[in-house]
Amino acid sequence: MGIYIKSIVAISAHDTFECNHLPLTLESYTKWMKCRTPEFKKYIPPKVLRRMNRFNRINLVCAKKSLENLGIERPDAIITATSMGCVDDSERFLNQILDNDEMLLTPTSFIQSTHNAVGSNLALAYDCKGYNVVYTHDDSAFETVLLDAGVRLKSEGVNNILIGAADELTEENYGLKKTVNQWKTEQEDNLSIKNSKTKGTIPGEGATFMMVSESPENAELELIGVEVFYALPPEISLEDKVLSFLVSNGVSKDDIDSVVLGLNGDCENDLSYKGFITGFCNDKNVLYYKHICGNYHSDGAFSLWFVSKIASGEELPQYAVIHRADKEVGRERGVLRNVLLVKHANNRNFSFVLVKGV
Repeated sequence: MGIYIKSIVAISAHDTFECNHLPLTLESYTKWMKCRTPEFKKYIPPKVLRRMNRFNRINLVCAKKSLENLGIERPDAIITATSMGCVDDSERFLNQILDNDEMLLTPTSFIQSTHNAVGSNLALAYDCKGYNVVYTHDDSAFETVLLDAGVRLKSEGVNNILIGAADELTEENYGLKKTVNQWKTEQEDNLSIKNSKTKGTIPGEGATFMMVSESPENAELELIGVEVFYALPPEISLEDKVLSFLVSNGVSKDDIDSVVLGLNGDCENDLSYKGFITGFCNDKNVLYYKHICGNYHSDGAFSLWFVSKIASGEELPQYAVIHRADKEVGRERGVLRNVLLVKHANNRNFSFVLVKGV
């Protein structure tokens, strides 16, 4: 694709924003993984801050840092991903309808609850009048953003695109999904999802933003290829589909150094990964990341932040390893050749992302 990813910034349940490094150790979370919010007033003027909800504040701060790292005042386009949008304001508005018998409703919560509120606020903050789209494709929304960004960079006058993904978690939303057994009911924490034998996951929330460009200057990763599809046909295995994806991008199985999986601790969801690990991945480093950020629809963006830290030379932490191959990874810049990210949600909304360290 010839696309370069730069200045990846993430806000998560661990201190990934201020320090911008892989955590030395991970904290234990049993119920959910709410993100650590930075001190907003350091980044957003008070007049703007008081009119923004928590979700939009998180996204603006994350995007602001990504732009400032590169000294870019205004992106040429903005493309965002969120499956749930501003859930807190959506709930607040719907509850107002019930509480006030559909009368005397204030519009603020409705205005801030829409999925495109994030992109709109960023456009206002940076006076960006260019292409601005939000994708809400459930668990493959961010990967769709990557595909769109590749197309937009071919357009005249588009050199730098701000892309990002975010989802938030609320008490009410947590309770609703708990009734359909999406979350862990046993006293399991995020540190045990690798070997979990029960259903459900540890939910999370967060925001990740980055710049993409066709210029390799200051790049952290090169995006080689992306594929998104709904489900595997019965006659095709996950390994066969991955091999076909690699061939279409001019890469062989032996070229892959590491594989990053969307392992989330749900025993049924992770079953397909198990066979893939013993087959395709038997001679590769196999990593996972959802125990760092929690499980949420657009966490694929966080996985790129995770890979970028290893590509920049940080030592691969043992807490992120499922299987370690003989080859060294991340010890020095340039060692990381190709990393394959494989993710799905209950055998639906599959995505493959192939990146290379720069």
